[in-house]
Amino acid sequence: MKKYNNKFALLANNVHKIYFYYLIILSILLCSCATSPKTAINTSVITIHTIPEGADISLQGDYIGKSPINAPKPSEKIDPDPGGATRYVYGSYQQLEIEAQLVGYETKKVFVGTYHPPQDKIRQPVFSSSAVVKTVPGYYTFPNQVTIKLSPLQK
Repeated sequence: MKKYNNKFALLANNVHKIYFYYLIILSILLCSCATSPKTAINTSVITIHTIPEGADISLQGDYIGKSPINAPKPSEKIDPDPGGATRYVYGSYQQLEIEAQLVGYETKKVFVGTYHPPQDKIRQPVFSSSAVVKTVPGYYTFPNQVTIKLSPLQK
């Protein structure tokens, strides 16, 4: 009977070793899968297109060039976490005004930006009985691309 228990224990030990090595090999294969390189999206500019192309583009009333064109997004320094590190978020406290003008077409003015309302962040310090409340001000964020369709002048 003792001999049977030793063979069974030996078999169980070998099965556990094989299973352990199988898990290691499987995790290496899953973690080291080849992937194609990803192209980084430039989030600091807005690409402005017009239909038709070639329109004069003004941003916040200042001429910046002809479409299609890359325009810089405004950046604001905000601290969304009262106890955390300051981070930079592309945003602003007002919408962007984009104006497109092309001979033979109506001038079109558009306002872009998604508003994020103010938020209260509550933090309870470790050695204090009172919580700290900090309000993160509201701000706008902007898309990476805007397309403006111009209408022909009525004759």
